[in-house]
Amino acid sequence: MERAIGELGKGIRQPSNPFGNLAQLALRRAQINAVKAICPELDEDLVQHLPQYSCDLGQGYVLLRPRERIAQEFSDTELDAIRSVCEKEKRQKWGRLQLPNGQIARSRYSETKRHSEDTRISRNVKVWTYGYIRCLKCFIF
Repeated sequence: MERAIGELGKGIRQPSNPFGNLAQLALRRAQINAVKAICPELDEDLVQHLPQYSCDLGQGYVLLRPRERIAQEFSDTELDAIRSVCEKEKRQKWGRLQLPNGQIARSRYSETKRHSEDTRISRNVKVWTYGYIRCLKCFIF
């Protein structure tokens, strides 16, 4: 509230009629806010940019840092599981995954980098598979 009053006060240009000028500034701001509410694409503040070094996977999924600097080879067990899905030979661990609803899931890789006692565990996710909702714990992305 104080910030809005300060910004409106800076816009007063006619010292002889400050309240008339203030009313015009307030009206203009209300009109701009109404247009932004009707057409949100006009609001430049709402344009979302991906963070630096993130990786857009499409469909609203974005891999976020921290990540391993150098890609590592899969273990034999991981390689057997991955070959059924894709032909990758190496992997790079990522710490966080932004979901389409805006929430951020963390992996064990991200949480084990901190050695604090009050680290919040936030790697639990709900997954809809084969008609069932399952709760899973993420190890790597």
